[in-house]
Amino acid sequence: MFRPVSERDASRRIRQNSLAVACVGSMSLAFCIVLPAILLLFSQVLHFSRASRADADLARHARIVADTALAHYDRDLYRTFGLFGVKEYEAKKALDSDALPISEARLRLEMADDLMEEAALKDAIARHMTWRTAASVLSDALDKMGALEKIGREVNVSQLADYFPEALKPGYEVVDPDLGSFDEEPEWKNEYEALMDKEIRRVYQKGLTYLAPIVIPDESDETYETIQMNPFDNSGLQKFGSVVDSLLFVAPENALDRLILSEYTLSYFYNDVPYVMRHGLRRDDYTPDGRMISKFPVSRRYEAEEIATGLQGKTAKTATLVFIGAVRFAIHFVDIITDETNRAGYKASAVAIAATITAVTLGYVNIPPEAIEWLLMAAAALALGAVDAAALNKGEEVDLWPGMKKFELKLRYRDFLRILIVAQSPDKIARRIAYAVDRVYPGPYYTSVACILDCGAKSVRFDAAFLSRIPEEDEVEP
Repeated sequence: MFRPVSERDASRRIRQNSLAVACVGSMSLAFCIVLPAILLLFSQVLHFSRASRADADLARHARIVADTALAHYDRDLYRTFGLFGVKEYEAKKALDSDALPISEARLRLEMADDLMEEAALKDAIARHMTWRTAASVLSDALDKMGALEKIGREVNVSQLADYFPEALKPGYEVVDPDLGSFDEEPEWKNEYEALMDKEIRRVYQKGLTYLAPIVIPDESDETYETIQMNPFDNSGLQKFGSVVDSLLFVAPENALDRLILSEYTLSYFYNDVPYVMRHGLRRDDYTPDGRMISKFPVSRRYEAEEIATGLQGKTAKTATLVFIGAVRFAIHFVDIITDETNRAGYKASAVAIAATITAVTLGYVNIPPEAIEWLLMAAAALALGAVDAAALNKGEEVDLWPGMKKFELKLRYRDFLRILIVAQSPDKIARRIAYAVDRVYPGPYYTSVACILDCGAKSVRFDAAFLSRIPEEDEVEP
């Protein structure tokens, strides 16, 4: 049923409608005022998003290019020496087929850290040896070094000269005196000369044939120390004993770093005796990746000896053998002198020779038995040292301590190369290794690269390098 609207109701409704229209108009006006600001804000957000995306693309691209450059590392260098290195022209092949994310951008590479620099090479060798071959390669060397240190606490080779007899200090003339001239030659002269030739002079001359200047690399630089050692007159004997004692029985500072370089040298470079003879069977040495060292090219012969001595070719091998012979002489001599049972035989022979000379000359010549004893012991030790050097050069092993075998430790030729290398500074050995590597694969090789992208006012740089010996999380920012 239709109800008429009162005038009051109609007026109220009109007012309500008018208010609603006014409110909607106000909101529309407000949105019209705010909309340009909103559009400007979103356009800026979009602009910055696109710029950030472009920067991220540049950074990502720089990283890809740097990694690609390192991926062109020299495969032959790695296969032969276990080292990562890339040549500059190989690294820049990463730029040849490159498609830049922004057409106006410019890309360039900067090479850094020459592999043949001491720090870079030591780092590369340490990474390779400690991460890949520590258990299999370093264990033998660590065991032998530990045994040597233990023996060094019981044996003192440095006091070798203290045993030199007082009677022999005037010189060799004590055991072979100058008889001067006679108005009339005595009847016993010929018999005396024959006896001296047989018992004294022949022994002395034989001992002299095994003496040679011993070249010891100096710790500080590339110079060498030459020791003129002669046990028959006590010259250089004290210095020589101290050197042998320190080389064999005293672990130097940074021994692990030195040991890593020595084992790397023995594992990847040709030494002249790359095998050992055990029970009549030859056992060849191999690189950690399974290559027989004796099959290396002849042009690489004596590499390890050159690294150990700093000399070249056959000269390095000769110096190594002289060093081995001298060390073995010192060990044999100390063993003879300190072993009463062993020494008793030389003492008895010396007394008999002295008595015979006195009897033959009717008391005119009297030689102190202790001087003859020293002469016999020194000559015997020199001969035994030479025999050991020859045996080691044939791949045989020798007991560190001879005679009664007080200490059970076998040494072979490469152990003496290890001793020489460990005794020298890591920087010096690294330089020699670098020279040997460069001779096979001439450089320069680089271990890190920087990729730089220039785009207008922006420049993005990414540095990449081969693995370091220090885990990435442990590296400290400078």
